[in-house]
Amino acid sequence: MKLSEALDRLKLADQFCLVRKRPGGRDIRIVNRYSLDPDKLDTWAVCSEGLVLSRWGQWIFEPTPGDRSGDFIADTRHTLEAAFDIWELHKDDLPEGWVPE
Repeated sequence: MKLSEALDRLKLADQFCLVRKRPGGRDIRIVNRYSLDPDKLDTWAVCSEGLVLSRWGQWIFEPTPGDRSGDFIADTRHTLEAAFDIWELHKDDLPEGWVPE
């Protein structure tokens, strides 16, 4: 497969799992939160078990969709590139009990 074909296939993904392989670790995913809305296809969140990573590096409880404020959305939704950048910046600052890879 050519690189261009691989990149085209990646565009179809609606989440990327940053796998935790060691015991006690958590799955952390970068998830497209608006994959059904074509106007918001580049809206992603870094998620783990009901929590989302804010642009400031804090893990925040994610309320139900009807209870999410505009400030919450602005702080926890990112472009795909920004989501990976935020993860890279804060991946070594996981809460106690989370296993870094």
